[in-house]
Amino acid sequence: MTKRKDKQLTGKTKTNSSKSSKLLTDLDNRTVQFKLAISEKLDNGYMFKDLKPDECRTFFKFINETVNKGLTITDVAKLFVRTTGPHGAKNLEVFNETERKMFHLGKDRTKFRIHGYYNEDNYFVICRIDPKHKFFN
Repeated sequence: MTKRKDKQLTGKTKTNSSKSSKLLTDLDNRTVQFKLAISEKLDNGYMFKDLKPDECRTFFKFINETVNKGLTITDVAKLFVRTTGPHGAKNLEVFNETERKMFHLGKDRTKFRIHGYYNEDNYFVICRIDPKHKFFN
């Protein structure tokens, strides 16, 4: 009987685990492609079911202008991160019992916002879709 070698399924090892990886907002990760994820329950009142048809179209337009164009995290930050006022990119917020560095994404002076954070796998995790910019934490 011959011994079978176990095949490696991913390139992840303990040395590049999520705890030691840097978030995509770091300067040395400027070329990493922007990716969206929904990995937790969205906040009540800020879910897809709460959106009107025109608000859904605005969300899909956001996807088209970011993910579908292959923008990097740096590109998205330049175009969409809202930094004015006390609720900009430096805001720490408790979401699902964990403190996160939250980002509010929106274009120009429109009210539509997408709130989220970057997870350990460098995805932008959506926490709430806020079409009228009612959430100010």
